[in-house]
Amino acid sequence: MQKAIIKTKPGFLCASWSEKGLYYLSMPWKNETLAEQDLSQLKGERSPQGGKGSSFLNQLELLLTAYFNSQKVEFFDVSVDFSGYTPFRRKILQLTADIPYGEIYTYGGLAAIAEKRGGARAVGGALGSNRTPLIVPCHRVIRSDGTLGGFSSGLDWKRYLLKIEGHNFAAR
Repeated sequence: MQKAIIKTKPGFLCASWSEKGLYYLSMPWKNETLAEQDLSQLKGERSPQGGKGSSFLNQLELLLTAYFNSQKVEFFDVSVDFSGYTPFRRKILQLTADIPYGEIYTYGGLAAIAEKRGGARAVGGALGSNRTPLIVPCHRVIRSDGTLGGFSSGLDWKRYLLKIEGHNFAAR
């Protein structure tokens, strides 16, 4: 397992990855000290610049920098390590990873795609366990009544990410 801190416009993200793909990605921390504290709790070796795993890190840094600079970015090429999830959660997270930039799905709509009619709450639970937000864009899933629903990092972050992608949800 490798790990690193990625500096972006809104702050510092922590990432860890294995040969299977990205295992963890934090939302941006306001300062590097907070990011270092988060990173210290992750397993693995810190990836030195230019060291083993740097091509994965470099690709991730480029994509995240572009995304936070309001460029249309698809994260489809970033492999994700879905180990440790139940089969249902893995399925929901994999479906969510395929939601294109700028599109919005509902929890119920995602449940229907997963052939779990009436499973909107179960979908919400699966998305709440997402340890790779942005790459698995759970912020693109909202309630059927058009409200935001939940987001493990807070609704301000969900609004911010959706605004980057062209959607404006006013605070309520």
